[in-house]
Amino acid sequence: MVAGSKCASVAAIGDQAKRSSATSLRLATPAPVLLDEDAVITIRSLLGSADGDSHIGRALALPIGARLSKNNKLVKANPSHFVPVVPPGRTRANSVRALTRRSETRKDEDGNWIPETDPVQRQQFGEFKRFIVHFRGQWVDRDSPLVKQRPADYEAII
Repeated sequence: MVAGSKCASVAAIGDQAKRSSATSLRLATPAPVLLDEDAVITIRSLLGSADGDSHIGRALALPIGARLSKNNKLVKANPSHFVPVVPPGRTRANSVRALTRRSETRKDEDGNWIPETDPVQRQQFGEFKRFIVHFRGQWVDRDSPLVKQRPADYEAII
C-alpha cells in the first residue's frame, strides 16, 4: 500500500512540475510583417536626445535607410525625414524595387549644368548639383529608362 501511494505522489509531483513549466514557458510571438505598402524609408538621419552621448552631440535615433510604419510616432513628428516605399501610382505589377540610391545631375533651361552652391556637397560630390531620383528600397517604374540602363540595380517585387 505504501509503495502504491508513493508512486501516486511522485506522479502528482511530476504532473505539477509539467503544469508549472508549461505556465512559465512563454512562446515568442513573431513581430508583425511590415508590408511595403505600409512602410516609409528614412532619408535623413533622425537625431534623438543627448541622453548618453552628450560628449559627441545628439544621439542617432534612426539611420538613413531604416524602414518604419507610416503610423509610427517618429514618422508623424518628422515627415520631412521619410519617403514612402511605394510612391503614389506604383503597384506590384508596374514596379521594381531599387537596390541602390540613385541621383543625377541636371541642366537648366539654357543647357548648362546646375552648379552646386553648398560647399560641403560640392566637396563630396563635385561642382554640379545632384538630384535624388529614388532611394534604396523604393519602388520604381519598371519601364523607367534608369531601370533599362542598369537592370542589376533593381529587383522584381513578389
